[in-house]
Amino acid sequence: MKNKFILLFFALYWFICLNVSGANESPTEMRFDSLRTKAQEFINTSDEIYYLDSMLQLAQTKDSVYWECLAMSFMARNYYNRMIPDSLMYWADKVDELALKHKHYKIFFDTFSFYYFYVFPVFLVVSILFSVLLEVFYFILIIIRSQV
Repeated sequence: MKNKFILLFFALYWFICLNVSGANESPTEMRFDSLRTKAQEFINTSDEIYYLDSMLQLAQTKDSVYWECLAMSFMARNYYNRMIPDSLMYWADKVDELALKHKHYKIFFDTFSFYYFYVFPVFLVVSILFSVLLEVFYFILIIIRSQV
């Protein structure tokens, strides 16, 4: 009876150690997670881009579209938070193209949320200015017609 408890204890201990250490993950997934964790230590800095770029290169060599989309989405978020619009639009466009093609909708909508949150106010201001200019032009046209 005592031997069964000792055997059960070691079996349970071995099972817990395997699950805690991430033995279910492949070494590549563990590498992705470690790069992602390291990038999160430097969130919203240029150092984060270094780790995200490493993650993107690893994803491209391993043909992992999911991790590639995720790295590009994190890059877009970094540039959004640091207010660098050119880079934001570049990475968001790449994520939109790749994520929709491979049906990674969660990543697409995560990127969509801050990309269009940045672009929409600019579009709104431009459209309001355009409509005001159109109204002014129309008003001037009416005045010119009434004088003729």
